[in-house]
Amino acid sequence: MSNVTVAPTVECPCAGYLHFGTTETILFKKWTVSNAGGLLGSCLVVVLLAILVEGLVVFRKHLSKKYATDVRHRMIETEASESTRLVEEQAEGQIPLFSWSHLILTALYGLQTLIFYLLMLIAMTLNAYLLIAIVIGSSIGYFMFAWRCSVKVNVTTVNR
Repeated sequence: MSNVTVAPTVECPCAGYLHFGTTETILFKKWTVSNAGGLLGSCLVVVLLAILVEGLVVFRKHLSKKYATDVRHRMIETEASESTRLVEEQAEGQIPLFSWSHLILTALYGLQTLIFYLLMLIAMTLNAYLLIAIVIGSSIGYFMFAWRCSVKVNVTTVNR
């Protein structure tokens, strides 16, 4: 006689494939939808989360430029052809480690990471509607905010 006990099997309620179902548990047991209206509302929340995370990325970059200290400018020359060279001006700075600005940027980074992982977990439901909502929200967020991240480069062509 052996004293081996067998654990009861627990079935996963999630589908192991990409599906277009309207019944889904999203992140928490209490966030369960069972009809098209509930799923549509959930998709709108997911779109807003994806837009928010894109906005956070750009906002952090903006604050990093604003809080940078000890900014150094430098000129970089590159050969365009035998008779022409390009001169490019760049600036770089740093944020002090023990400062309120670094603490704020760190908190924003943590929030951004949390939202990214929540979106990843939502995508892992393999519900195609939710996945489409993430892509649409990320695209809208990029369209709304990324144009503010333009890289300012001064290029001057100098003929020899």
